[in-house]
Amino acid sequence: MSPSAPSRSLAFLLAALALAALANLAYWGERGRLQPVPDAGSDTIQSVSFSPYQRGENPLMHITPTQDEISSDVAVLAGRVSALRTYTSLEGLDQVAHDAEPLGIKVEQGIWLGRDPDVNEREVESGISLANRYPKTITRVIVGNEVLLRRDLTAGQLLGYIRRVKQEVKQPVTYADVWEYWLKNPELASAVDLVTIHILPYWEDQPVGIDDALGHVLSIYRQVEAAFPGKPIAIGEVGWPSAGRMRDGARPSLVNEARLVRGVIRAASAGHFDYNIVEAFDQPWKRQLEGTVGGHWGILDADREAKFELAGPVSNDPDWRWQWAFSTGFAALATLVAAWRRRPYRGLGAFFLPLAAQFLGTLLVLDVGLTTTISWSPFDWVTGGLGLAASAILTVPLLKAVDARACGTIWPQAPIPTVEEALNLLRRRPTPGPSFGERMLGLLQFGFVVGAVVATLALVIDPRYRDFPSEAFLVPAFGLAFLALTQDRAAPKGASLNEEALFVTLLLLGVPGIVVSEALQSMASFTLGSILDGFGRASDNSQAFGWCGVLILLALPWALKLWAPRSSARPRGATP
Repeated sequence: MSPSAPSRSLAFLLAALALAALANLAYWGERGRLQPVPDAGSDTIQSVSFSPYQRGENPLMHITPTQDEISSDVAVLAGRVSALRTYTSLEGLDQVAHDAEPLGIKVEQGIWLGRDPDVNEREVESGISLANRYPKTITRVIVGNEVLLRRDLTAGQLLGYIRRVKQEVKQPVTYADVWEYWLKNPELASAVDLVTIHILPYWEDQPVGIDDALGHVLSIYRQVEAAFPGKPIAIGEVGWPSAGRMRDGARPSLVNEARLVRGVIRAASAGHFDYNIVEAFDQPWKRQLEGTVGGHWGILDADREAKFELAGPVSNDPDWRWQWAFSTGFAALATLVAAWRRRPYRGLGAFFLPLAAQFLGTLLVLDVGLTTTISWSPFDWVTGGLGLAASAILTVPLLKAVDARACGTIWPQAPIPTVEEALNLLRRRPTPGPSFGERMLGLLQFGFVVGAVVATLALVIDPRYRDFPSEAFLVPAFGLAFLALTQDRAAPKGASLNEEALFVTLLLLGVPGIVVSEALQSMASFTLGSILDGFGRASDNSQAFGWCGVLILLALPWALKLWAPRSSARPRGATP
């Protein structure tokens, strides 16, 4: 190498790093771009669902907020909303009207009904007492929430509770449920003062995308209005999630949430109808029931910070600057290490390492974002953290391989070990040949493939509330595919590849399995038209197809190993 070669390589490394940083800035800047969203036309929301559960609190486990926390949450909403809808008259929420009254906030008092008659009795007694104690603050009483949807009570049993409450309070009395259940049980309308319906485009049996969501809400409202002429109609729940899995073309995001919430407010002002946004705060505990999407319906996040305002542009990724900084920092660190080693790069080879490091750094930051978004239980955090750590470890051999290619060599010289060879390291009886580092690389590959297969099976069998974990597998998917395409991939002659064959089969079968599973969720029936419609809707789910792409990439290294001719070379370390 000429005396000027190290300087030239350093210049190439720094130039490539600058180029990578600019490309990365463009990527994250686009993710965090402020997008125009029509203003709500109002500074306040008519009503929001009020569930004041903090992080770590869970009504399913009877871990409820303190009186101070409830009072603080009511105060946070002062000036933002005109009314609060509660769902229970017990578990501390009997103080909401007391806290709301001096702030000028009205309350739609909920009475929770379920299968336990004793609890129902306490709820009804408390709800009636609150309505009579705060007649100016409590504007209506909602007897039961989605009781028929959950099949906790029959329509006849529900009617008994409604009539009892109506006899003992002066406020209008209603019942709240998904709009279809009002059409299925029209006899309820005669017992209530107004019909309260839930319209959630994202959760419809055939999900409605954000472009058509507001039109769907208004169409359903008119349909129910026509079904019950002369009866006031109120929308008891309407909203959109800001995070979680796609359902057909219905994508959760901050921008989409702002679009629907603002749209409903505008439409209500023009049409003078009653509405309630679900909900005030993101509720982490709901992820136990509904996955990631269940915990992200609030207009404020779990830390009581506004996710968006009612006017002005909105960003899907407000933290994009930090994400750009961390991913670019990773690339800079890798580039500095390469510069310190003063490797003899061939031609423009020095350009490749910073670009690869930037790519891997960006994928790692995406993984961090996914892990922190979808992890809720200790098991989620442990598995997500282990996967993130494994991805970070995997970047080391990947960057070494890129660096070696840039220098005109190949690393590692030998193929990634077979599953049998890698597992023998855990069995403490390693076969001759692969080094410890190579076996660890094989174990990482095996672990990621097993994780992907398990995740795919879960998505096929029970997909409704499960996320597509694509970001957690991007480093191994792209990295291991790169190694497979750039190194000797032949297995030793006589090596067993049964495990590889099994997992390649499972990964590739997962692709049609995901497509069929997504289509089934949208099929109204098993007629030809409904089946075609279901597959058409599934084709709108970019998250599902992204996961299918990850499965194909993960299968690629082992598929190439299966198809490659066996090497006749003696395993390294073996005796003649």
